[in-house]
Amino acid sequence: MIKINKIAVATLLVMALAGTICITGCSGKKEKSQTVKEKVEEKEEEIDSGEEEVLEENEDDTEMNTNTTEGLVTDADYADKTLAGKDLKIASGYSVSYDDFKAPLINLKDGDVEKVNAEIKKVFDDQTKKFAEKLNEGGEVDIGYKSKYEAYLNGNVVSVVYDAIECDVTDYSNYYIYNIDKANGKLLSFESLCKEVGMTAADAKEKFKKTIESNYKEMESDAFVDGETADEFIKTTYAKFEDELSKGEVPFYIEGEGRLTFIFEMPLPSNLAGAGDMRTHYVLD
Repeated sequence: MIKINKIAVATLLVMALAGTICITGCSGKKEKSQTVKEKVEEKEEEIDSGEEEVLEENEDDTEMNTNTTEGLVTDADYADKTLAGKDLKIASGYSVSYDDFKAPLINLKDGDVEKVNAEIKKVFDDQTKKFAEKLNEGGEVDIGYKSKYEAYLNGNVVSVVYDAIECDVTDYSNYYIYNIDKANGKLLSFESLCKEVGMTAADAKEKFKKTIESNYKEMESDAFVDGETADEFIKTTYAKFEDELSKGEVPFYIEGEGRLTFIFEMPLPSNLAGAGDMRTHYVLD
């Protein structure tokens, strides 16, 4: 599990507005593929014009719960019934409802499933507790909480993407991702998951390297500082990816169309608006 950092506001808004690259985003809607440069340019135009997109009150973003697992993953019955119908009104101008809280229950008996289900329940209960505490403050609050998931079945692999969210004007995701062999209930390693999609770990890393290159090769030289070039930035970024992947800090799963996907905090060159790290779901085609 990796928590997103509250980095520069412009970067977070780029994430919130641009969504994801080639994959279902926070709202559950597929969006057009965009390079990092296009995302940043889009946000810079909004900043120049003084326009910003803010979630409207009671906007329904609950449709992210994509579940294609044929009953292997279902909604868990963990909800606190005393919170039914309760909403948190957030100072940024919208509200979140406890009725929209969802958590996955993996309906397999063997392997690591019991441990995984217990961890998910613990996180869900913690989200519920924090929601209740904010509700007791009364009136508008500074931050709210959500609980959502997506689940996919590809061949013998059940992938569960559980997201325990903190939110104000933007959602801050805390991902808990599990890839489980439905035959034995065991968690799958990165190497095993790569095999399921017909590639080696080296193939997957090389494909991701090309993704990094496609994002940064076209950037102008003034996006970089202190004499750094796009090639050097790509090299540094890929080294960051490899290091974090080796430490288990880069989540991965197989999405609904059977493609291996990484969640990675891609750095932005220092001279771009809101420079920092931009977390995105990257699909390997």
